[in-house]
Amino acid sequence: QTLFARGRFPEPRAIALDESTGDCWVADALLGLHRISVSGELTSVPTALSGAGALVIDSEARSGWVAEAGGRSVFGFSLDTGAEADTLELVELDGTFADSVALSADGGGGVWIGDRGQDRVVRNDAQGRRIGEWRSLPGLVDVDATADRCCSAWALIGDGDRLQLLTADGLDTEVEVPFAGARLADVAPSTGELWVTGDTDIAAFLGDGSPVLHWSD
Repeated sequence: QTLFARGRFPEPRAIALDESTGDCWVADALLGLHRISVSGELTSVPTALSGAGALVIDSEARSGWVAEAGGRSVFGFSLDTGAEADTLELVELDGTFADSVALSADGGGGVWIGDRGQDRVVRNDAQGRRIGEWRSLPGLVDVDATADRCCSAWALIGDGDRLQLLTADGLDTEVEVPFAGARLADVAPSTGELWVTGDTDIAAFLGDGSPVLHWSD
């Protein structure tokens, strides 16, 4: 069943796992949202979006966040009420974003939004209210937090050359990535360890930003 969805998504933008049910959600720029069950059943999820971009699922909070394909608007939705509804109800956040965005769950039902076009990260709570904003993040590539560690996140900036810790007090630790052009940052659950990947490199850091490992092909 590993190839059952081959060719089904012309422009896939993101995938996210609902750890509570095992369902996999897929965001496609042309076809919108789809859900794949643990048995391999593929279901189109009707929404008002013409196409979907960034996507994140918060299994514990039973909520999800999705950006439209162009990235200018972000919407929240319930995993529970949306599963069987005729149309998935989307709640639009108050805010417009300049370009494609990166999304990450914040540990309290809310979301971190990396606004690449404006070099900033904003944080919204579970009700969609903005509760934080961090600017002066040039070359923003990605932002990630972990659902079990509240109130801080790491931003991958400088076109993938640096990491910036974001806290409630503002911009904190800054760390150099040991290779150029990193594309993705991922904070590990529970430990808070940070992994960064590029085309041929992977680096790992402790939760305080101390470097641990660097693999290069």
